[in-house]
Amino acid sequence: MREPVPFRPVDDDFPGWPMPASVPAGVRLELSRAKLLDHAEARFDEWMAMLHTRYDECVATLPREKMAFESTFLNQEADGSWWMYHVQVLGADSPGLDLRNPVDAAHQDFARATKHRGWEELRPALFLADPRVRAAVIEAAAGESGECWPEDERTDAAGPHIAPLPWPLRERAVQLWHDCGLTRPWNDPLADLDRALRGETSAVLAAVERDELLGTVMVGHDGHRGWIYYLAVSPHRRRQGVGGMLLEAAERWLRERGVPKVMLMVRESNPDVLEFYRSRGYDDQGTQVLGKFFDASLQDRRRSG
Repeated sequence: MREPVPFRPVDDDFPGWPMPASVPAGVRLELSRAKLLDHAEARFDEWMAMLHTRYDECVATLPREKMAFESTFLNQEADGSWWMYHVQVLGADSPGLDLRNPVDAAHQDFARATKHRGWEELRPALFLADPRVRAAVIEAAAGESGECWPEDERTDAAGPHIAPLPWPLRERAVQLWHDCGLTRPWNDPLADLDRALRGETSAVLAAVERDELLGTVMVGHDGHRGWIYYLAVSPHRRRQGVGGMLLEAAERWLRERGVPKVMLMVRESNPDVLEFYRSRGYDDQGTQVLGKFFDASLQDRRRSG
């Protein structure tokens, strides 16, 4: 007789596994499993049938939950026990189910009647997606509902909300960089942005309030050092804490990925910006930044100003 497969659910206060570098900022990739109660296979089928029947209601809950994708599987282990597996890709600050919603309440009732309490959480190791899918996941995880930002964030009087930059706001972000004097003729800012959005070790975060883009910051790492670029705040919202919020969000993004140090570059002609960073613990690293263009024409354009 085979030994029974043990069920070891995580504690209620389990904070979740750290996300691998390939998971976009602000997104969580989760795979969970739970053991079904004895002889509950038919009830599991009824549960899934309910969700299929009320599919449109379920889809309508996804924006509030900041859910990009979820799917459920059933598997029988060697000892004869039945287990359900649930995979989901969602916003890191997802509020979860809303039991005031009838379909969420029915979902919860079936869970209690079908499976043992709790979930085992498998450690995520890789997120691989077509760039178009990746961009859609980032938008959905930010709480998208057909517009660039969710209704409750656009009307929140508490202040700006920090989230990954949605793909439709790319050109607005580049215009903000122009307005803030961060662009140079020898660099293509839209190409910079797209590389960061599509990269597995980079992200572009945005500050928004009532559907207005207030600021951005680009962040990435090489495994040893983190780098911050394009920290920009709309001129009419400066000295209101937006830049500090963006900087803290970028630093948090790096810490969550185990990066021990962050670096950035400031032009010598920007004493106010230097003071901004120094007031937040940044100091001169005693190094000189050297660079080289692989395209000689870009180097010529830089030298010509």
